[in-house]
Amino acid sequence: MVYAQKESGGNPVLRTTPSLDYSNLFDKIFPEQAQKVKQEWCKFAKKEGLSAKQFQNLLPTMDVVLSIKGSGKRDALYALKALMERKDFQMGDLFHFNSITNTISDKTQKTDTNISFIALKRFSQNKSFQPEMLSKMNNVLEKTNGAEIKRLIFSFNEFLEAKKIDAEKLFDKFVSLTSQILRKTKKGQTDWAFTAFTDLIGEKNFDSSIFDTADFMVEKTNNVVTTIYSLQKLIKHNPESLETIKNFQKRYEEARDFAKSLGASHEDLNVCLNFAYAIEMIGKEKTRELFKKSGIEFFARYSKKTLEEVYANLDPAHAKDKPTLLISSAKFDWNGAFYEGGMELEQLAKYYRITLVETDLEGEFYSQTEDTHKKHGKIDTWIIIGHGKPDKIGLGSPAKGEKALLDMTDMKELLKIKGNFIKKPTVVFVACSTGAKGGIGEAVANVFDASYFAPKKSAPQAKFHLDKKGKINNVTYYGVESARR
Repeated sequence: MVYAQKESGGNPVLRTTPSLDYSNLFDKIFPEQAQKVKQEWCKFAKKEGLSAKQFQNLLPTMDVVLSIKGSGKRDALYALKALMERKDFQMGDLFHFNSITNTISDKTQKTDTNISFIALKRFSQNKSFQPEMLSKMNNVLEKTNGAEIKRLIFSFNEFLEAKKIDAEKLFDKFVSLTSQILRKTKKGQTDWAFTAFTDLIGEKNFDSSIFDTADFMVEKTNNVVTTIYSLQKLIKHNPESLETIKNFQKRYEEARDFAKSLGASHEDLNVCLNFAYAIEMIGKEKTRELFKKSGIEFFARYSKKTLEEVYANLDPAHAKDKPTLLISSAKFDWNGAFYEGGMELEQLAKYYRITLVETDLEGEFYSQTEDTHKKHGKIDTWIIIGHGKPDKIGLGSPAKGEKALLDMTDMKELLKIKGNFIKKPTVVFVACSTGAKGGIGEAVANVFDASYFAPKKSAPQAKFHLDKKGKINNVTYYGVESARR
């Protein structure tokens, strides 16, 4: 029989006889825990045949777990149990567990504590898991301010579960990369960075080559969040970009030097990746023309077929019998959302003559409508792509201020370009929340006397509904009500 009693201010002392009473033992160790937890631990101990000495070694860890405030201790107990159920478990592994448990307990609160231990349980159950990984992961967690811990542990989980990489072989490199992300992101950005990173690792096409590219780009970039999001969205939505991404380290200098020669934003690593994609898809000559005449820098937002079509339409004589569709896309895209929506544009070439332009400045946004009118006639349909709010659409970085925004104060400027459009054109907003009542979508539509479509709230993507000829007759936004007229 085992009895556990408290020494003054100390741990329970175990006294053993040939038969262990697990129920009595666990009642003494954590008397306030739910009966279900006790029963599961008793069942586990009986199955494993844990000795009194092993219980004695377990007590310091139990003290660590039971010092956790609130219901987090329950999930910590399940995480500990999952670790001890491994066939390769050794009591020395508790040292690693204690360290990471202390870190989670000290740096997280309430729900975040629970979620972190749930993630830790899943991590230790992975077939690629090695106990020393806990200490290596803890070295990273100790550098955080706490808010991103749960997200970071999930990224470790995803890495071990990735099917196309040798997680054990690359684990130390992965730890180094996560440390680098922490070092290069500011407060408020880090959680976004690890959200994107977890999603990137979870993509079905993620492999060691893409991991190497991510490592290379994070090291070089000044904008970690946008870089990781861009990689994730590209891998998910543009399969044509995979080879470019996998070989980007080899092609980086050529793409950078070519972008620099054109006056493009060659210091932006994401722009260099996009130029590498364009060179591979359509060649340097077409890339040069699309940049110079349409301002396009983010080529990988679009399929090869779309880029070829847009290039062909630079010739005013091409597809001149089709109505003109102008797509005005903001360059600024902090979370890579436009890589998703860009793939929807290819289908529109059946009915429309597509003119595609990118800009990060309000003045250029207006002048591009005039250029399109002069080359291709009056604009029938206008698609505006940007990050939106009810009263504004971002075109460029917020650091550029008002000149990089289209907002409610710009209606007089829009009125000046009304002559570049047919009477009663169609305007489609691919920009979050622009369809809010009394918002910028409605205001722009009033200026142009246009029919329009816009999402009332935040929407991840627009879906174009076409008639038999390929003309847009409706636009919906996934999971979000749209405004229309």
